[in-house]
Amino acid sequence: EVDTRPTDLGDPEQVAALGSALLDQMGPPDVVINNAGAGRWRAVDENEPGEALQQIALPYLAAFELTRVLLPAMIARGSGRIVNMTSAAALFAFPGAAGYGTARWAMLGFNEHLREDLRETGVGVTLVCPAEVDSPYFDNNPGSRERVPKAGVLFGTATPAHVAHRLRRGVERDRRRVWVPRRLGAMAVLTRHFPRSGQLLVSRTGWRRQG
Repeated sequence: EVDTRPTDLGDPEQVAALGSALLDQMGPPDVVINNAGAGRWRAVDENEPGEALQQIALPYLAAFELTRVLLPAMIARGSGRIVNMTSAAALFAFPGAAGYGTARWAMLGFNEHLREDLRETGVGVTLVCPAEVDSPYFDNNPGSRERVPKAGVLFGTATPAHVAHRLRRGVERDRRRVWVPRRLGAMAVLTRHFPRSGQLLVSRTGWRRQG
């Protein structure tokens, strides 16, 4: 059974109202999935005034605010899980995608701080990090797909159904992180130990300024 509630997650007041309504009608959620996202892939100087704020509002501020509203009831019950969706842009600095990438790095930071805040509460935290996903995202953000680094072919393109399957398995198995595909996780480990290698690959195969 699906209950759909259209909400502008970029508006903190609407987020607070949504969270309060869910708690009143359904009680503390078992799983919260922060998956809202927006933002065109643009270099810093290509952004319009205020565009950076819009990009950080979704996903980061939306995830923070919705989690803030729902969390006290989950902590009081002593169970549940927060799932935060980011992307490979949280692992590397993608050329020509400053606003988009920074918002995904913010999701990574939020996830790690949240995990520390929730130690010994019974509420778990899972980060889901897919490579490219075949979704309407790029249709709604023209010019962005062309800026995906060509190194992305190493990881392929996942379907939303596959990402959802991996997410569900990650929740069921109490995973801290879920990589889609798994070899992206291996790349993340390699980059952690040899940071210049992964970034060099992304930089050399990514967007280049013309002229």
